[in-house]
Amino acid sequence: MISITTLGHPIFCFCLSFLFTLYICPLFSNGETDTLLQGQELKDGYHLDSAFGAFRLGFFTARDNNRYLGIWYNMPDNQQYYYHSFDDYYERRNPELRHSPVWVSNPDSPILNKTGVLVLASDGNLKMVDGKGDLIVTVTSITRTAVEEGVKTSAVLLDSGNFVLRELNPDGSVERELWQSFDYPTDILLPGMKLGANFRTGHVWSLKPWFASQIGSSWRLEPPVERSSSFFTFELEMNNSDNGELVILWKGRMYWRSGKELNQSFRGLNVRYVWNEEERYMVYSVQEGGGDRVANYPRITITSYGSLTGTIGVRCDMEFQKGVGCFDGDDNTPICSDGYAYPSSFVIEAYEELAGRDVKVGGDSQCRPNCSKNCTCWGYVRQNRDGSGCQMVPKLVYSLHESTDRRRLLLLIIAGVVLSAVLFMLFLLYLGWKWRNHLVAIVTHVMESVCEFWKVCGSLLAMWKEYYVLLRLSKATSDAEKEILLHELGMAGDANLNPNSLGNHNDDFQLFSFEHIAYATSNFHPSNKLGQGGFGPVYKGKLPNGLEVAIKRLSTSSRQGLAEFKNEVRLIAKLQHDNLVRLVGCCIEKAEKILVYEYLPNKSLDFSLFAPTDQNALDWKKRLDIIQGIAQGLLYLHKYSRLKIVHRDLKASNILLDGEMNPKISDFELAKIFHPNESRAITARVAGTFGYMSPEYAMEGVFSTKSDVFSFGVLLLEIVSGKRNNHFHADQEGPSSLIAWAWELWREGRGIELVDSAMAMGTDHSSSNMVHNEALKCIQIGLLCIQENPRDRPSMLEVASMIYNNDSSQLPSPNRPAFYYKFQEAAEIIEEQEENWTVNQVTITEMNAR
Repeated sequence: MISITTLGHPIFCFCLSFLFTLYICPLFSNGETDTLLQGQELKDGYHLDSAFGAFRLGFFTARDNNRYLGIWYNMPDNQQYYYHSFDDYYERRNPELRHSPVWVSNPDSPILNKTGVLVLASDGNLKMVDGKGDLIVTVTSITRTAVEEGVKTSAVLLDSGNFVLRELNPDGSVERELWQSFDYPTDILLPGMKLGANFRTGHVWSLKPWFASQIGSSWRLEPPVERSSSFFTFELEMNNSDNGELVILWKGRMYWRSGKELNQSFRGLNVRYVWNEEERYMVYSVQEGGGDRVANYPRITITSYGSLTGTIGVRCDMEFQKGVGCFDGDDNTPICSDGYAYPSSFVIEAYEELAGRDVKVGGDSQCRPNCSKNCTCWGYVRQNRDGSGCQMVPKLVYSLHESTDRRRLLLLIIAGVVLSAVLFMLFLLYLGWKWRNHLVAIVTHVMESVCEFWKVCGSLLAMWKEYYVLLRLSKATSDAEKEILLHELGMAGDANLNPNSLGNHNDDFQLFSFEHIAYATSNFHPSNKLGQGGFGPVYKGKLPNGLEVAIKRLSTSSRQGLAEFKNEVRLIAKLQHDNLVRLVGCCIEKAEKILVYEYLPNKSLDFSLFAPTDQNALDWKKRLDIIQGIAQGLLYLHKYSRLKIVHRDLKASNILLDGEMNPKISDFELAKIFHPNESRAITARVAGTFGYMSPEYAMEGVFSTKSDVFSFGVLLLEIVSGKRNNHFHADQEGPSSLIAWAWELWREGRGIELVDSAMAMGTDHSSSNMVHNEALKCIQIGLLCIQENPRDRPSMLEVASMIYNNDSSQLPSPNRPAFYYKFQEAAEIIEEQEENWTVNQVTITEMNAR
């Protein structure tokens, strides 16, 4: 039998350790940088890898045997690269397609050999030169008017696949973004890329098939064709006054359109449409739980046949022209005999002998129509200089050549395996000589031990590799979402702010790092916790410049919270009003979603109004100022802001008070943007707080600005009475809610009894009468706002006018309010249903409307 000392022999341990090291060394070989500094160069055979290795930038060989600079998904599973195929058959059966270039820098200026070098020149521009230093093409064209003399630049490859040229401050921090590859897409659209136009600069974002990706490597082109020409263009239609439609144009004529419901034409994608004074574009992101593994490498590709292919629910060409969003076609659309629609054939100028091929005799008059009728013909090649003879070019898929570094890695692995085998054989010979009499038993036990050892190592490594890949993919998705959000906020290029400057610009929206947020809150210490919101806790923090802030940390377990988080950032960052809470910045990092607000020391109106120890602090003057401030804030949202917004969750706990007791409306997670000509909307997901929701919204999911008016009316009655609507308690003979009690008192002419008895009314008779009159006016306005029919409720403009008008005799009489019934009626209903009802102040984030 083999002994333990034999298994622990130094030679045996050395062999196992060597084999283990060789096995895992490829996993740690990704040590490339993601940044090119000024004066540095990237030679052919080397590459840049994004921070988590999701994308790689380098030189590659295309099908015309020329070299190009591009970016591709950098996944370790496969070694061979393929361009996109032109049907789902290849895409489903070739996982290598994820390695096709997603962006090409020089599609119109190929490099004939492997002497290309990418240089970040002294003038701040990215340039490609050959081995002698002669200029091949200028990638960026940043002028000295944009970059001052002596200013440094750097180029970085992000995990979203975006290659960005940045201007640096003297301390090395990022000043601004000068250029990005996302503004110059080739034939593939990644999450975060735009389709549309910038009206200020005149720049258009569109996709076109590039020539070298469409021709087989067996065709040598001398002289080359005009590479920039393309039959098809994938772009956003710009002459539509409503929501934009994506279109494919064939020679400038309509070939396909997506329809207005973009999310129906592109399943599995979140498609957003942005239209403002400066730009109009479409951008998409990937839905969570996208399905199969291929969806982890998202892209949308325009092929030379005018079809769209992609990894996530994108497949629409003229074969399916009667499907959702597909254009029906007209006489201008090229049709071939078997139902497919491809462009008319075009000629490739090639003058060389095509030995062994089926060469047809004839000129353009015969070659072009024959190719047009053949659905598998991509084009034709002229054989002779006099124009006679042609060869059909079929639809083929070719692979790229292996990159140099991968070949080196393959040779290293082969050498390691051979060396390991030699060492292992020497080890077996040593054991055979030492244990000659028990050779069979020794070899058997050694092999069993080795097998068990490698089984364990293989399982651990497989688990580690899967975790590593998922980590990189999640990081890439996070970067894409982050970049999309920054673009919508007009902050592209500010993703890496200087940590030392955080908090120095109080009027600007800022992007904070998670480390600074943790430092500001003492690592989210419980003593700094201000409260718990519907989507996560709120902490008090202090920035390096001494500014105190309130930090809301989105709960990682809240799936609904992510959408609400993005909604709140987009809204508040674009709104500025004294009665709206100011958003200082946010943090989108390490799976964290954090909002940073200005800190308001007097907490919420809910605390000041309903806490017994603080009731005396709110006299009538302060309450009236709060009512007027809330009305002004709502009026701004509904009428005077850049966006028409419905808050949908107006309540006392969402009204914050600053040091001077001025009200500020907060919590815009559920807010909804309305178009100027849109008056109401319907949703199947009712969100809000019971007691403040209007009846049409709570019961039918219909909401409008009148829904906010209803909530304001409830809040107005609470401010006057000092009592909660939901927590109102009355005896068995009285009404069951504040709304019902207010209506009963008003109808009986006893409205003054609703006024909070703990509130100071004034020192003399005249001031007391004035307070009574103003309180009665506010009660009447509140009852007008909570009328059951939305058409009977006033607008916020009318409400503000009523509040500031001293003549209450001109106010109309309110009709019966919503949710009105007596306590005895409610008791009978409860007794019949045999149910116990409880009501709280928590925001309802999801409820299906009936």
